[in-house]
Amino acid sequence: MTNDPIKILVEHEDILLQAGLAALLTRFADLVLAHDADAAVDVVVTDYSAGLRHVRQNAAVGAGPRVVVLTRRDSELDIRCALSQGVDGYMIVGCSVDGVADAVRAVRQGLRHLDPVATHRLAESMFHEPLTGRETQVLQLVATGCANKVIAARLQIGIGTVKTHMRSVLDKLDVASRTEAAAVARRRGLLRETQGVAA
Repeated sequence: MTNDPIKILVEHEDILLQAGLAALLTRFADLVLAHDADAAVDVVVTDYSAGLRHVRQNAAVGAGPRVVVLTRRDSELDIRCALSQGVDGYMIVGCSVDGVADAVRAVRQGLRHLDPVATHRLAESMFHEPLTGRETQVLQLVATGCANKVIAARLQIGIGTVKTHMRSVLDKLDVASRTEAAAVARRRGLLRETQGVAA
């Protein structure tokens, strides 16, 4: 561990959020703001999409800054996706600036850091077996009102296979009906919104 200042780059698609966060983080003596993406940066604080892009770039070259995502996306699905792809820190918009600073310090030390909302989402999911990719696709179509025949056609699978996936979904979500399954999945954030999703 080093006592050197942590060089951070704040790079967010929400320009006002970026400016405010950059200004607030300079209050901390151990954090130094970088203004150039090409500078030697220890930690990038960024939005969801750019965060995933950064971790892919890091993986391609085998090095790069740690990545803290600051986002409005608070679903279990989004959090799991980001962490599985290599995001180091996950913070939900509305958290404190002290919380972001703590996340920066933690990931600089090689630790993972989640804010309380993200931690709660994942803790809830620990008591449930996760849906497979195909089960999620079936449930997504069920949630939009598609009948089994339509789902089978769209996914190019048999109706019997759709029914098998749906029975598994009901068991995993511990519900009795398709409607209830869709409601629980929405509450847990297991489904993608059909209209635009915030950063």
